[in-house]
This record gives sequence, structure tokens and C-alpha cells, in this order.
Amino acid sequence: MSCLDLSQRLTAAALFLALAACSSDDSGPSSPPLTGTWGSRDAEFVAIQAGAEMRAGCSTIVIRTPVTLTDANTFTSRGELHGSGAMIGELPSVTVTGAVSGSRLSLSAPSEAGGSPVSYLLEAGVARPAAETPECPQ
Repeated sequence: MSCLDLSQRLTAAALFLALAACSSDDSGPSSPPLTGTWGSRDAEFVAIQAGAEMRAGCSTIVIRTPVTLTDANTFTSRGELHGSGAMIGELPSVTVTGAVSGSRLSLSAPSEAGGSPVSYLLEAGVARPAAETPECPQ
């Protein structure tokens, strides 16, 4: 192998690595996941790095993927709707949307499968008071 062949191979390898580093693969989040607790008398949203839970009334929506904000501080996530009663079969999948502005989280989510989204305004660091949690049938 001549020096020219080795030089060409090294150049090709370097070019390949440079192109791979510049690829437009968006498979991972560009910003860290949303984390924290926001709440009000009516609802609570708890986000951790692995996902989130939204509780309102007797329903809980479980989001099993990280919630990441767009550049406009908004998000759209899919979750499973858990009602208060026993459920047979697959849990309904619902969409939760939100927007963070300062210490407030505006959230929209359905309270029942196939239902219209309900809007909530939640405050950071606030937990839903236990006295405000309804008695739910089992």
C-alpha cells in the first residue's frame, strides 16, 4: 500500500466521521426533560426525567416518555388514561398539551376517554391539597 492510498483512506474516514457528526438525526431530545411539580385545587402535574403524571378528578394520565419543551416553552405528549374504576383491555391513549410561562403551567387534557380537553392553570411547587382530592370509586 502506498502512502497516497493510506492518505486517501484516512481522508475518507475523517470525512465519514465529520458527516456522521453533522447528521440531522433528531432521535434524542435537544434540551433536558421538563421536571417539577405544578398544582392547583383541581389538578396536579408531576414531571420527572423519565415521564410525567397528570392527576385531575378521579383520573390519572401516565406519560411514559420524557416531556421536552419546544423553543416556545410548549409541549405535546401522549399518555395512558387511568380512570377510577377497573378497566379491561388496553388503556385509552390521550394527548396532553402544555405551556410553561414563568412559574405557571397551562395544561390541557381530557378527563375521560374520548372527552374534550379541559384546561388547567397550575402553579410551580404547589401540590394538590389532600382535602381537595375527590373520593373516587374503586
